[in-house]
Amino acid sequence: MKTKICINTKYSSNAALRAFVDNIDDEMNRGGETIFSGRNIVKRFQISGFDQTIIVKRFRKPNALNRFIYGNIRATKAKRAYQNAFELIARGFSTPEPFAYVELSSCGVMGVCYYLSSECCYAPICDKLNPPDFDKSMADAFAKFVAQLHTKGVVHCDLNSTNVLYNIENGDVKFALIDINRMKFFDVNKVMPIDVALDNLTLFTGDMDVFTYVATRYVDYRALPKSTVEKALERKIRHDVNYKRKRKFSSLFK
Repeated sequence: MKTKICINTKYSSNAALRAFVDNIDDEMNRGGETIFSGRNIVKRFQISGFDQTIIVKRFRKPNALNRFIYGNIRATKAKRAYQNAFELIARGFSTPEPFAYVELSSCGVMGVCYYLSSECCYAPICDKLNPPDFDKSMADAFAKFVAQLHTKGVVHCDLNSTNVLYNIENGDVKFALIDINRMKFFDVNKVMPIDVALDNLTLFTGDMDVFTYVATRYVDYRALPKSTVEKALERKIRHDVNYKRKRKFSSLFK
């Protein structure tokens, strides 16, 4: 088994973190507090000699084809999450600080991979955007936040309301992004194509009333033509129809 380790240079001299990362497979199997267990596993660790809480995400072992692709062609989810974190921070957005990523492979075929980061104690916005009595002030802040993301060329490809965290500080809403292995970054000196931006906006909710409110405020914050709201609604309807069709098709094979 071949192990590839990349540690944030800020912490590369910390012996405790290095030892933890070197034995990450054993550490995940025998310890830690489970935060999430499903397709992927997320655990929280406190280790002696390192003064920050460590969040470790173990990505599910990919299928045979993807194991070859990740081992030879494409960056793993762990590596992409690590690199995307630095890019987000560089563009002025908050995400848990990246500590390291680890890839385990054999004969050029990827096994499992891990992404290690700091902990973010913000809450997910999903509870604030539940219909019918959703929090309009939070929806407004979220619309402004997504407008800022898009203005700076950032597309979170899994922009659902559980992956956007918030905290209120001195009356202002602060946001942070998690689950960042699937992202796209556009040149900050160029305008992101509006179709890309609107397609991304469709992802955060399944409720049309919430979406309409956020889309309207989003258009206002970006000073886009009012007709853009109708375009956003058209794309939302198309997205939801396609999503339901895919879910129905997938259910036939369960």
